[in-house]
Amino acid sequence: MSLYHAAMARTLLLLSSLAALAALAACESDPEPGGPCRTDMTCGGSLVCNFQATSPTCLAPEKDEDGDGLKNEDDFCPNTNEASNNDEDGDGQGDACDLCPIETFRASVKDTDGDKLVGTCDPAPTEPGDKIVFFEAFDKPAALSAWTLDTPANLSVSNGALRVTVTGAGPSAEAKHDLPTTATTLAAFAAYRVVDAAPSGVSNASRQVNVALYDPAPNTGSGSVLCGPVSADGGAGRLTVTTTQGQSSSALVSSFTVNEPYRLLVQQEGSSARCVQIRGDLTTVATTNLEGALRPGVSLSVRGVSASYDYVLVISSPVR
Repeated sequence: MSLYHAAMARTLLLLSSLAALAALAACESDPEPGGPCRTDMTCGGSLVCNFQATSPTCLAPEKDEDGDGLKNEDDFCPNTNEASNNDEDGDGQGDACDLCPIETFRASVKDTDGDKLVGTCDPAPTEPGDKIVFFEAFDKPAALSAWTLDTPANLSVSNGALRVTVTGAGPSAEAKHDLPTTATTLAAFAAYRVVDAAPSGVSNASRQVNVALYDPAPNTGSGSVLCGPVSADGGAGRLTVTTTQGQSSSALVSSFTVNEPYRLLVQQEGSSARCVQIRGDLTTVATTNLEGALRPGVSLSVRGVSASYDYVLVISSPVR
């Protein structure tokens, strides 16, 4: 065989192999209903992955697996009858069935302890018992009907966020919600953006954006854990955690930049309270003492600045 013919033979063999791989990929990417989902919990073609199943399988798009009136192709939780059908983190898994509704699904992150939480949402990924006790994505205007508002005119829900606007006449605003738990170890996440760092007519003597765990019916020794950035002049400010037992703060790189996404975390565990703010890869932490008491409520509040909250998520943990 000449060198030319040998080269052509190798080329044809390579093309044949590539064609076979392409055919295999096409076959794998477009399985029949009932076939296994991909590792990223998707199916090829128009099929929908039932990622809630023990062995995730592909579903026909036109059917209604859970009988909630939504076709599988329109249902973010195809195996959960849930009216909200919201997907806060945009990963294709609805809030009602997502093992972490504030973090995009990653196939590499497993629920190793079997408590139905993963990633950021699981404070102890190797120990079971943690669970979501409250999640509000502000996906509907009616969401505020379950909250207690101190200045209703200053709070509204639009475009999937809680908008908190302050004025010279009302430089602060707060929304509170009871929590359906008696747990004493809690973590609350909230995502926010500053909408207006210097509202007209509002003094810049003190600016704050907060998330708090509190006791709606305070008893002896109870109170709140308030977490958030504080600025006296509109500058970078400090991250502050405040309880009935004391206050602690840490310097922030930035906290009042308009439209910059921030995430706040407040935790209470035993006799300590922790406040964390995250902006991109920048993390600031402040801790202080906490008097042991039940905190069955969560609140979002601002002072001297207008902001919007994308969500608030509360997770309870067993005493470990």
